[in-house]
Amino acid sequence: MIGPKVGHYRIIEKLGEGGMGEVYLAEDTLLGRRVALKVLSQKKTNGPEGVERFKHEARAVAALSHPNIITIHSVEEAEGRYFITMELVEGRTLGELIPITGFQLTRFLTLSIPITEGLRAAHERGIVHRDLKPANIAVSDGGLVKILDFGLARFDLPKQDTDTELITTRPLTLDAQILGTVPYMAPEQLQGKQTDARTDIFSVGVLFHEMATGQHPFSGETVADRISSILRDRPPSVCDLRVDYPKDLGKIILRCLEKEPERRYQAILELHDDLERLQRDVDRGGGTPFVSSIAVLPFADLSPERDQQYFCDGIAEELITALTRIKDLRVVARTSAFSCRDKGMDVKQIGNVLGVAAVLEGSVRTAGNRVRITSQLVATEDGYQLWSDKFDREMDDVFSIQDEIARRITERLKVKLVVDSGALFVRKHTKVVDAYNFYLKGRYHWALRSESGIRKGIEFFDQSIALDPDYAPALAGLADCHTQLGDYGYMPPGNARMAARAPVLRALEIDDTLAEAHTSLAYMTLLYDWDWNSAEREFKRALELNPSYATTHQLYAEYLTAMGRMDEAIAEVLRARELDPVSLIVNTVAGWVFFRARHNGRAAEQCLNVLEQDSGFALAHNLLSWVYVQQGKHDEAVAEARQGVALSEHGTLMTATLGYALALSGDSDGARTVLEAMKNESSDRYVPPYDLALVHTGLGQNDQALTCLEKACDERYGWLVYLNADPIWDSLRSEPRFSTLVQRVGLPKRG
Repeated sequence: MIGPKVGHYRIIEKLGEGGMGEVYLAEDTLLGRRVALKVLSQKKTNGPEGVERFKHEARAVAALSHPNIITIHSVEEAEGRYFITMELVEGRTLGELIPITGFQLTRFLTLSIPITEGLRAAHERGIVHRDLKPANIAVSDGGLVKILDFGLARFDLPKQDTDTELITTRPLTLDAQILGTVPYMAPEQLQGKQTDARTDIFSVGVLFHEMATGQHPFSGETVADRISSILRDRPPSVCDLRVDYPKDLGKIILRCLEKEPERRYQAILELHDDLERLQRDVDRGGGTPFVSSIAVLPFADLSPERDQQYFCDGIAEELITALTRIKDLRVVARTSAFSCRDKGMDVKQIGNVLGVAAVLEGSVRTAGNRVRITSQLVATEDGYQLWSDKFDREMDDVFSIQDEIARRITERLKVKLVVDSGALFVRKHTKVVDAYNFYLKGRYHWALRSESGIRKGIEFFDQSIALDPDYAPALAGLADCHTQLGDYGYMPPGNARMAARAPVLRALEIDDTLAEAHTSLAYMTLLYDWDWNSAEREFKRALELNPSYATTHQLYAEYLTAMGRMDEAIAEVLRARELDPVSLIVNTVAGWVFFRARHNGRAAEQCLNVLEQDSGFALAHNLLSWVYVQQGKHDEAVAEARQGVALSEHGTLMTATLGYALALSGDSDGARTVLEAMKNESSDRYVPPYDLALVHTGLGQNDQALTCLEKACDERYGWLVYLNADPIWDSLRSEPRFSTLVQRVGLPKRG
């Protein structure tokens, strides 16, 4: 329809589709204004009944006249086409606005309360929307919330005075059909039962959960899975996924999501009043708004030689560590905060990407032994500067500067400290600046998760420890690198354990309150000692010491996956992602957790999101290959495996994945060639028996696969902790030798 006129309206472009028709941007040539035109779809007309519903939608909504409901100008007919003219909302839908980790609390309340106000007006007139979802809520550029598209609404309209044009003798409804958008539909709606205002309240609960967390409360790969989840599963509380949200809000949303309508809010007014009470509690008496989340951006190097970038990054790193010790403040991890470097994003865009209410940014300028540090705290919603300052100090006073900045921010944010008010924010683990810089370089290369990156990380940690043998974080980093080499099959597990154990125990001897060291010991204990109780104890101790350390949440999620506690694992990895939303490894591990929980669709989505950020991240290609195998997409699985091999410097796990994918695609000769090459390679480098087992499994050679897995068990190979969880071993589960193997590893029975 682009180009032609409908009546005196010139169609400019299509904006979308609604429950009963298509929506277009149009120009009213008589009045010289732009409007939105909803044209009744000929496919959905359904004869006179459809036309009647279409007219009633326009008349009913027009009579509402509420600021949070789209304004209807007219309902018209031209050349046999019925259409509604509506106000054009200049802005975006909620679907376009919701950040990956959800809105900040203040933004959530600013948007959610008007939604309930608009629904209240509709419900009071007997109108049930029945298709509430992010795409049907618009937010204008001025911040006004508008409910759109009442095309699937149920109109239980009472008799009115004749001048209202809303006279009807029966409800206009199509309840005999299942109408709506499945992820947002109430159980009674899915079952084709009677709907009423409480149906909208359930949809609002789904909408609010997504606004708060960025996630749907009900999961499923297919429509059938999603329907089953809505009908049967209890959703997680948003407070389990967003610790910065008040528990009362978690209770409010869970009440909306009750399966039985009688257990939900019985009227939207009740929900509205509870949200307003919560708003009053959050306001805290005016003044500077309470900031619940922050990202510390990498400081800019303004030194004449531009040679202070690691020093700049170090200041930001230490401020992140300091701010994580503040109660009720969510601090985005370094990897995600630093990912915004040199991308030309304004603070509002950064706020949306990272899901934070404020950013701390600054610059460093050195001259001889003097350093000037400037910093400012900026609200992401409006770019308002909350605080700024500058500090002129000697270079050896850098830690005091970090502490002073953190204290001034705390005063501005109105938050409480976990530590005593007299204690320093920034723990001085070392006074040797070069040791500190080597440590930062080590963490950077460790995070790459490639063999060369991890080995480079070891070099930097060694240099750091050489300058300060009692530098506990560097010792923990060294342990992490060795554990990771064994984890990915670049080193025999026994050697990896031995190399990791001494530095991590030394780190804890120096500082038993270092969360990173407890996390290192926990993961090493999981992978190589198979001591489940001790591993969990260390994970919990690390979380107690620093609940904002994303790596702990990520690795604890892997532990919970190995133990078969999938709901807990998903909640934990989503918490890690909330703290480090654009971390490649955190998002890839989220994919592993979904894959092992048999949510292949969500696993694939995670991998694709990672590869959209960095197409060279080999681990995401490897996992995506496994997912595609499970989905029967064998050509795609082989293609992803080949990319993983090329990008991983021909890592054996990636090579084994290629052999596995080739075998299941029907290319047995290709798989055997890969297997033979891996066996030949074992004379020059370590090739885990686990990886050989993977290819044998793809070829259907169960005896050979089990023999390799038994050898891997003798070596205490780390990935055997996922035997119960990984779908790749499903073809072996009926084998008695496999059951014996699971018992040898000591894994709990599958639920």
